[in-house]
Amino acid sequence: MKLQLLGFVAALLLASPALHAWERQIRARPLAPRSVRRFVRPVVRISQLARGQQFLIRREFRQGDLTRQELRRLELEQARIRWHRARAAADGRLTFNERRRLANEYRRARRHIHHAGRD
Repeated sequence: MKLQLLGFVAALLLASPALHAWERQIRARPLAPRSVRRFVRPVVRISQLARGQQFLIRREFRQGDLTRQELRRLELEQARIRWHRARAAADGRLTFNERRRLANEYRRARRHIHHAGRD
């Protein structure tokens, strides 16, 4: 039993410098500047945003929180965003800036949906 314990301690001591070197390498990696990290948002698929907003608009209208005029205005906003998406994807791919711009448009539209249902 004592020999096993002694062997375990010896193995731990031998592995210790390697663990410390590995830990130092991880800590030495520079992080992105705080100004960049603040604006990084999780990646969300644009199609998920569109589906979620259509669901919210229909639910708000069914519950009676939206008038027909508000419904029409929100659906026109969604159509405009779909048109922007089609234009951005016309070359076959969405660049990072195009995805960011579309995500911002969907974020703004979501605020409009929220405010229209609460007034």
